[in-house]
Amino acid sequence: MMCDEVKEFFLSVRLMTYNHSGYIEEALRSIDIQRTKFDFEVVVGDDFSTDDTLLKIRNFKFNNKKLHLKILNRQIGDEYHQERREKGRLFNFVNIIQNCSGSYVALLDGDDYWTDPLKLQRQVDFLEANNDFSICFHNVNIEDTRGKEKKHTPCILS
Repeated sequence: MMCDEVKEFFLSVRLMTYNHSGYIEEALRSIDIQRTKFDFEVVVGDDFSTDDTLLKIRNFKFNNKKLHLKILNRQIGDEYHQERREKGRLFNFVNIIQNCSGSYVALLDGDDYWTDPLKLQRQVDFLEANNDFSICFHNVNIEDTRGKEKKHTPCILS
């Protein structure tokens, strides 16, 4: 569902993209399968991809009724473009976060995907139950372009 009206959400998914055409549909599917007790928004910030990443995002058919899609409108020469040229590519990250309305923000890049359909719900449950934490994360698997796992990266807190 497209989200045109201004609405606050419990959680925002920050989806940052640039030339992720070959991967974006898997990233979108991994968001679509999320099972949550709350509505959430997906804020897409594409950094002027030269492939069909944005077209694939716009044409993707979401089934999740709790998901609200917000694609940031960016054009060559607009205010975002000018500031992006001044501040560099990390400005995309910052700008997307500035456009998120959720109390929580989950980070996802267009060439990554989540495997657990309860990822968002579990992380929110953890943060809600543990007020002394302000961030949480999970283990990751890194694959090469052929789908072969290169390494498993455990996340350890000390």
